[in-house]
Parts: sequence; structure tokens; C-alpha cells
Amino acid sequence: MAGFDNDFEDGPALGIQHKAAHFSDHSVDGLNVIARNGPNAPQMGIDRLLGRFFRHGYLDGRALAEVFAWLRPDDLIWNYWVNNYLQGKTPPPFDILYWNADTTRMPAALHRDFIEIAMSNALTKPGAASMLGSPVDLSKINVDSYVVAGIDDHIAPWPAAYRATQLLGSRNIRFVLSNSGHIAAMVNPPSNPKATFRLAPGNPPDHHDWLAQAETVQGTWWADYTAWLADRSGEMKDAPRKLGSAKFPPLDPAPGTYVLER
Repeated sequence: MAGFDNDFEDGPALGIQHKAAHFSDHSVDGLNVIARNGPNAPQMGIDRLLGRFFRHGYLDGRALAEVFAWLRPDDLIWNYWVNNYLQGKTPPPFDILYWNADTTRMPAALHRDFIEIAMSNALTKPGAASMLGSPVDLSKINVDSYVVAGIDDHIAPWPAAYRATQLLGSRNIRFVLSNSGHIAAMVNPPSNPKATFRLAPGNPPDHHDWLAQAETVQGTWWADYTAWLADRSGEMKDAPRKLGSAKFPPLDPAPGTYVLER
């Protein structure tokens, strides 16, 4: 999921401004890719923040997670403050949040690119962004596309993801609106009894019009995506008996040795 447009309320930007005003040498915080490009966006603090990032060489994953948490403080901060700290309750096991706590660092240059693309809304302008020296024009992408968004996603709001239906050059775009938020909308296996998603027969320019004509489908969008892929795939073939090859042997069992690092 990715947001293309940043015409949204000021909540994320104001939360980032608050964080930017309180960072120190030991806490490097950042912006997210949906920061609004408007008068209240934290443009004045960007150069200062980027300077800190480049001195460190990276954006610490814990700091990035903290920024995202402040986008939904009631659920992601104060909920745990009250239940765990004040009331002393043990957090219930939750596989998705356990996975979410496994943060990773982001290279400073990559984070700078994300900020510049977000603040200029470059992906909506043909040629404004480039990848490995090649200008990006989303209208040139003409392959069939399957676009998924989460209706409660606080990081990439679904109306921003819906903009892909108007920016991509494909004549066959299937837009799916999954229930739940940023993570659970994607990690949505068939075993989830609460899973639903929405589909509509077309992709009108306005996302409100799409939502008005969309129908709710019970179950996970994974099944829909599997059928969509099958219609565009070749014949089935046997899976390899073992991983890798003589030239590229497996290095270590999944998920890799990085999980052993502290």
C-alpha cells in the first residue's frame, strides 16, 4: 500500500511537528510519506532533521515506530500507558504487534528521498521523481494492476492509495478496500473470521463515488487476489525439491541470522 496524494487533514503533520520539536542526539525522529503538503506541514524543520539523520547515517527504527505511533496516540500509546503502566496488566499475546515491534533502521539517504517525494507530491507529476536515473511516469505503467488499501490505515489513508486508479496507465485496475488498518489489512489470512473487503465495478475519479457503489464481500481479499493472479498466470508446475542452486546455495534457514542480532 502506498499513498500518492497528500491532501489530508493536518493530524499527521502536527504530530510530526511535535516530535521534531522534542528530538535530541539520542532520539532521531522523522516524517512519514503522507505528510501534508500545505501551510501547516513541518517544512521548516526538515533541513534540521535531515542534518541529524546524515550525521548518524541512518534513521533509528525505534524512532520511526514512535512517529507512527503518535499518528494514533489513543490506540498505540495511551492504551498501553493506562493498561500496562498504570494498571499493571500484562499485554495479551498479539502476533501482529510482536512482529511490528521488530523494527529496522532506514538509511538516511532513503529517508531523505521519501521526505522529498512526499513534500513535493512528486509521484503525481510525470518526471518529477526518478529511480536510478530514470524519470518516473506512472501513466506509462500499462500492465493489469491489483491495488489494495486498508479502510482504517492511518499511515497510508485509503483515498491516497485509491489515487493509483487514476495515476496508473493501465486499463484494467482492480481496487480492493480491505477492512482493518495498516498491518491487519494486508496480513489478512483466510482463518480470520472477521475479514471482509469491498469491490466496485469501476474506478470513478472521486473515491467517495467508488465507495458509494462498492459492495462488501465476506472473507479475505487473499482469495480474490489468488483468482485474479490465476487468470494471468501460466500452467501449474511442480515446486523445486530443494531451495537454491549450485551457483546460489541457501545461506541459512529462514528467516535468517539477522533475528539473532540484538
